Amino acid sequence: MSLSCINNGTVTWITCNETNQCFGDVLQCLSKQDCFVECSAATSCVSAVINCPVNHQCTIQCADEYSCYEAAINASSSTDLQVTGNGTYALDRATIYCPNDGPYSFNHAQSCSVEATRSQFSFT
Repeated sequence: MSLSCINNGTVTWITCNETNQCFGDVLQCLSKQDCFVECSAATSCVSAVINCPVNHQCTIQCADEYSCYEAAINASSSTDLQVTGNGTYALDRATIYCPNDGPYSFNHAQSCSVEATRSQFSFT
């Protein structure tokens, strides 16, 4: 099982699409470009630390049961953060550090937006 990381010069794509993939890993987005992190399998990205880029956008999709469970998402220096959690307990107990220069919202377009079903998470 290997982590897929693609850099096309403008966006870094990090893909964890197998069960338990990226469990407890530190996922580091490259600097000076937007970042897209996909955790699309059951229990992918559990307890992962996701470090978003400085002064760029970060998009994170947690798309299966328990994906991103107890994850830490660090986007305090990013310009924009969009997080989606679909699946039972996706993003549950996650901690999300929103961009410092903007408000966060639940299910709305802001500089920090989170859409999730059946999850408990904290914003800071």
